[in-house]
Amino acid sequence: MRAIIFGHSGFLGKNLVQYCATRHYKVLGISRSTGLDDWKSKILIQMQEDENIVVINCIAITDLDYCEKNPILAKQVNVDFVLEVATFCKIKGIPLVQLSTDGLFPNLHDAVLPRYWQPQQDSAPVTEYGRSKLLMEQELEKL
Repeated sequence: MRAIIFGHSGFLGKNLVQYCATRHYKVLGISRSTGLDDWKSKILIQMQEDENIVVINCIAITDLDYCEKNPILAKQVNVDFVLEVATFCKIKGIPLVQLSTDGLFPNLHDAVLPRYWQPQQDSAPVTEYGRSKLLMEQELEKL
């Protein structure tokens, strides 16, 4: 099994790489720091070597202040890029794991943490980051 992890150098991505290694997955890491220009060709090469592939996307702009100041860039990374990857994966028949965020919900945390949100709860993001992630989820549902 091969795991292609977008955002492998970030906090979550690093942990996923380690986890996949314990499961004996062959891991290909793709990130903004290693270059995103040729990600499709990298996946196609992996498909030639192994039919059992999963793509896990951890790439996102998560800095709340940065997203507020740069909403267009936040949308390009948090929505448009994800949709491009998801469309490619759908066409090629590759499973995609896309991670969500508690930023979809208002900050109503109780004194007892962590709080787990339920799928039936209404989302009401209060930040540009949360709004971009909600838009991404809504667009993915349409694919």
